[in-house]
Amino acid sequence: MRKIKLNLMLVALVVGAMSAFAFNVPKPPVQLFGRVTAPNGTFIRWEAVSASYSCNAASGTCTAQLQNNDPMLGQPISGTETSGKYVP
Repeated sequence: MRKIKLNLMLVALVVGAMSAFAFNVPKPPVQLFGRVTAPNGTFIRWEAVSASYSCNAASGTCTAQLQNNDPMLGQPISGTETSGKYVP
């Protein structure tokens, strides 16, 4: 009986250690994207923001973080948008 208890405790310890590592998936670094628009305000694409950019006063979204840092398919994450017109 004592051997069974020791084996169960060992199995629980191993399963706990494995699950601790299995669920610690690193998140990708946060990337900010600028909303590139045509002169008439039509959306063209998202562009990764460099160190030097500005958001001129205007309506619309200037920069945002995107889901999965994906400028092709990612949608802006709610609450990360800044208003204005993105100027690279």
